[in-house]
Amino acid sequence: MLSIHDPLLIFTDLDGTLLNSHTFEWQPAAPLAYAPA
Repeated sequence: MLSIHDPLLIFTDLDGTLLNSHTFEWQPAAPLAYAPA
């Protein structure tokens, strides 16, 4: 369970690059979340 003290990252997909615009699936973009910056 998350605590109020745990770090939290919230982002949106306003331009549709991470979510499929028809199904809203995010799994194909998941490797990008773990890629080194």
